[in-house]
Amino acid sequence: YSVKMKMKYYVQYMGKNQDDSPMYIFDGSFGEHPKKCKLLEDFVIPKYFRDDLFKYAGESKRPPYRWFVMGPARSGTGIHIDPLGTSAWNAVVSGHKWWVLFPPLTPKELLKIPPGMGENQRDE
Repeated sequence: YSVKMKMKYYVQYMGKNQDDSPMYIFDGSFGEHPKKCKLLEDFVIPKYFRDDLFKYAGESKRPPYRWFVMGPARSGTGIHIDPLGTSAWNAVVSGHKWWVLFPPLTPKELLKIPPGMGENQRDE
């Protein structure tokens, strides 16, 4: 589900929370926002990731491809596949991010989310 709050309140939440699975910001439209799009000036796409075939589809037809994600310790997602099977690169500004990668032939029953956890996760 989605929660909206001012950034100053979210920063307070990040500093004080003790949640097992804290809320985090996942903004896929920051590049279109008049003020937030300035963040796009703060990074350069690494040369290894500049080949982007989706750019030939045009902005109106390409799948989502950039997100601003921010969260406190212990925040993150469950097992998932990125939208439309796309690839992504990540720039971590502070802290660390962990990934768990499974070989392509890992049996699906080993990757299923147990009942009662992550009801909103898709069965991928």
